[in-house]
Amino acid sequence: MWRTREKWLIGVYLCAAVLNLYAEYTHWTWGIWLSKPLLMITLLIAWIDYPLPFTQFARLISIGFVFSLMGDVFLMLVSSNLHPPVPFFILGLASFLLTHVSYLSAFLHLAKSKKGWVQQKSYRALPLIGLVGLLLWFIRPGLDTLQVPVFVYAMAILSMAIGALNLRTLLPVNTWQLLFGAVLFFVLSDGLIAINKFRVSLGDGQILIMLTYIIAQAGIFYAGIQIRATKSL
Repeated sequence: MWRTREKWLIGVYLCAAVLNLYAEYTHWTWGIWLSKPLLMITLLIAWIDYPLPFTQFARLISIGFVFSLMGDVFLMLVSSNLHPPVPFFILGLASFLLTHVSYLSAFLHLAKSKKGWVQQKSYRALPLIGLVGLLLWFIRPGLDTLQVPVFVYAMAILSMAIGALNLRTLLPVNTWQLLFGAVLFFVLSDGLIAINKFRVSLGDGQILIMLTYIIAQAGIFYAGIQIRATKSL
């Protein structure tokens, strides 16, 4: 059951999402600065406040939400003209890398000693591996000195996606579909960021980047609530 408090928080998330997309479309800086951190702040509060046991899975997801918030803030600061300059892009990359590590840890915790769908037959991960490999090949000419950190980041999000895929036979079908769909939206969002930064400008692609990111985080939240409601993990 959703309590009034959680409904209000989700309402704030949706309002922040609409405001953010509008601000990105109109290039309204203050709107972006207000709405972007508010997204993960409201999801984090709703996640912690939800009346379900705060299990190890819940703790790991909440850590991912915190690192996501940090990553959002750091990436907003990339265009700031501070002296001496601060590597905000690298800090943002590192924060989201830790986000993916946290989510992956949560997914592995769900699997525990059971063999998941990918663990049973590892070739099932090949489409995801091929997708991320193709993206790395496409953006490689523009990476310059960032080849190693971007490769490490790509391996982190690939592992997170495979971790979600592995849960196919360990979660109810609807819950797994929601979770895996959310993870794929996260991969898409990060892929668009990489293409926009390292290979070709997507123009107003930031709108699509944020839309896929908003859907991804909300999907992980909703799937996570269902998991918390059905599993004592």
